[in-house]
Amino acid sequence: MAFQRSVLVVDDDSDNRESLAELLKVHGYATTTAADGDEALRIAVEQPPTAIILDLVMPNVGGFDAVQRLKSDDRTRAVPVVCLTGLTSARERAIELGFSAFLVKPVEADRLLRVLEALLMKPAGSC
Repeated sequence: MAFQRSVLVVDDDSDNRESLAELLKVHGYATTTAADGDEALRIAVEQPPTAIILDLVMPNVGGFDAVQRLKSDDRTRAVPVVCLTGLTSARERAIELGFSAFLVKPVEADRLLRVLEALLMKPAGSC
């Protein structure tokens, strides 16, 4: 059985979350979704994905807090996290806190897929 890459899609907007998950499924990724950072943290520890797409502005635990927690936990530290947000001014802070890539909504599907592929081709432990 071939290894299927999995992506955790985290966004409080259900339309965004579901359309991203569907796009990824069509391109061969297994997907799991979460509506906020708190749910994402729980899922990432229970079922570690090969990558995470994370919005910044969400209720409960937002993207900045979530990425800091993911990167400070040995179980999730190596998982690449893509920031997908409408906050264009947040790029520098996002990268400083541990995001592997920064994309602005709306993002073209091809660009998102290229970024994911590039991150997943890197050897473990190199970000």
